[in-house]
Amino acid sequence: MQGKTRENDSFIRRLRAIGTGLQGAERRAVQWFQEHSNELMNISITEAAEKSGTSEATIVRSCRKLGYNGFHDLKINAARESGRPLFYDIPEDITQEDTPEKAMEKVFSANIKALELTREVVNSRALAEAARRIGQAHKVVIFALGTSGPIALDAQYKLVWVGMNCQAVLDPHVQLLTASQLGTKDVAVGISHSGRSEGTVASLAAAGAAGAFTIGITAFARTPLTKEAELILLTAVPEAKYRSGAMASRIAQMSLFDALQVNIALQLGETALDRIKRAENVLMQTKL
Repeated sequence: MQGKTRENDSFIRRLRAIGTGLQGAERRAVQWFQEHSNELMNISITEAAEKSGTSEATIVRSCRKLGYNGFHDLKINAARESGRPLFYDIPEDITQEDTPEKAMEKVFSANIKALELTREVVNSRALAEAARRIGQAHKVVIFALGTSGPIALDAQYKLVWVGMNCQAVLDPHVQLLTASQLGTKDVAVGISHSGRSEGTVASLAAAGAAGAFTIGITAFARTPLTKEAELILLTAVPEAKYRSGAMASRIAQMSLFDALQVNIALQLGETALDRIKRAENVLMQTKL
């Protein structure tokens, strides 16, 4: 298996390499980042300044010298490195006292938040590489079980539109059989919100063993699924009482496939436009 596309693994190494060249308060800030990387996602820049014995201005300067756009950018990379799920708190969680209208508003807000944070979390180079691999693949197979199944079917629909030979496989036994028949020109995608769906993990492992390039889509950075995937795309997870984090994450996963479809179409250029036009014409003629 090829080296996995995990740019986030360089986070601590970057802190160590660049931090030693800094002086005074900036060095203290980076040292604190390094020692408390698991805490960064859940604290504000003000708290980071207080805990590191520096100032907010020093925190910002230190982040930029490390190569990040600011403290928020550093926090996202710290979360990737730590392997923790990228949880976020919903500003207003749903309560039993909420009216239907208020509950709907909160659901929409949580979904929007999942999209916004997933957009920041996704490694753009990993997304581009996934699009390149899928766009050039002889065959693309998407493995998913349970609530991830509809995402796989939607992804199949999107990829077929741009002319990909794509199959969504939702039965665990058929998944393993299909995975065993893949080759070096094929791509296997495993979708699992938790990253621990045994059937999906086993199928992705079998696909990798057969020589296919493997992609994992999940909300958890260090799981059995990500161990089997050569390339990983992460989504964000809301903390909520009355709805599963997987609900918002599924919307983020669907958006990832939207982005993949568009990137593949851009790579294929006029070829993609011709394929889309043929598909539209066929559907128009059959009036489905």
